[in-house]
Amino acid sequence: MQRTIQRSARADVLRDLVDAPDPAAVWDGLDVHRRRAVVDCLMTVTLTSPGRGKRTFQPTSVGIEWK
Repeated sequence: MQRTIQRSARADVLRDLVDAPDPAAVWDGLDVHRRRAVVDCLMTVTLTSPGRGKRTFQPTSVGIEWK
């Protein structure tokens, strides 16, 4: 039952992107809350410390695991 609910929620979050002829255009039109929901649905993002005293973005400090 729980798995069915999760699949249904996931389908709801992704529906507009999957059905669109231009998913990039749909993505551009989404608000930040909806974008976060899509990212949360598709992947787990882990941020690690880039190191003491570093103030610039370090791509290696971002981990992505696809769900």
